[in-house]
Amino acid sequence: MGLYNNIEKIKYSKNTSEVVNLKEYILFENEREEIKYIVFKFINEVNQQLLGMEFEVSQYNLDGALIETSIVIYDKFLARENEEFVPNAKLKVNYGCKTISVKLLRATFERFLWNEGEYEDNSYKFERYYLDEHAQNPAPAPAPVRKEKKPEKEKKKRIGKKFELKKQTKKNIARFPAFFLAFIFMAVSAFVGVSLYFFEKDSKRFTIDDFKLCIAYNKNVSIYGYVGNDKVVEIPQKLGEYNVITIESGAFTDCKMERVEINADVKIEKHAFVNCKNLKEIYSPAEVTIRIDNAEVDICKGCSPFISLTNIKYSN
Repeated sequence: MGLYNNIEKIKYSKNTSEVVNLKEYILFENEREEIKYIVFKFINEVNQQLLGMEFEVSQYNLDGALIETSIVIYDKFLARENEEFVPNAKLKVNYGCKTISVKLLRATFERFLWNEGEYEDNSYKFERYYLDEHAQNPAPAPAPVRKEKKPEKEKKKRIGKKFELKKQTKKNIARFPAFFLAFIFMAVSAFVGVSLYFFEKDSKRFTIDDFKLCIAYNKNVSIYGYVGNDKVVEIPQKLGEYNVITIESGAFTDCKMERVEINADVKIEKHAFVNCKNLKEIYSPAEVTIRIDNAEVDICKGCSPFISLTNIKYSN
């Protein structure tokens, strides 16, 4: 199975359970192989360890239509009291799945069982246990309540109804290899690293007086673009508080100026002026030396062949 090319974290807010709720889920998609998996993040809302759970997952397409329903079972220890947890498993879903809804069916804790909204305990109800845990002087637990047996006919009817419900769903016991969490960590780390790289790169670029500048080092900058429409463009020694030291390749592309005055001791890279059809003269005072990367003809690619390079001294 190839790498996932789309990873989406989705917050979940449709919870109705008072014992275990879904906080969010992550959707992993492989477009090439048309595979989707879901990893869940729950929270244990109870002051007891969660030992296992069973819940129903309904999958919906982009139009909101139901695709299929699955029963997911985690039958091993999941979380300590009041703790967020990610089960060590993933659920494979239909490739057309865009959203899901989750309904808790059963949750097994240390001292009671939550079963479709009802608390089952051999000694006392969960509400009693909660009061015992938080009261300063807890009252003694009541004697065990013996449940009345239901008539055999009613019991069979209930079992039959439950079986019919199960029959309409696809039962999955989710499993996946342990390296999956490591993959998630690596993917998140890579995303953070790339974001920091582009943030740092963009923070070094800015515009002053229609010149697009990039910091080379300290207070020295390179011109990498021009957005003005002046017929005469002057390149000064300083722009703001920065020293101009380089005119980069392609800095003046398709510009409309007719004359360029260079008043800075700069290096002009190859093809610094590209397709400047109206450019007739590049001028510099006699005392300024222009360090050109290559022959002077290479700095004006696609420009007029009759450009005058006036008072320019060359140095490699």
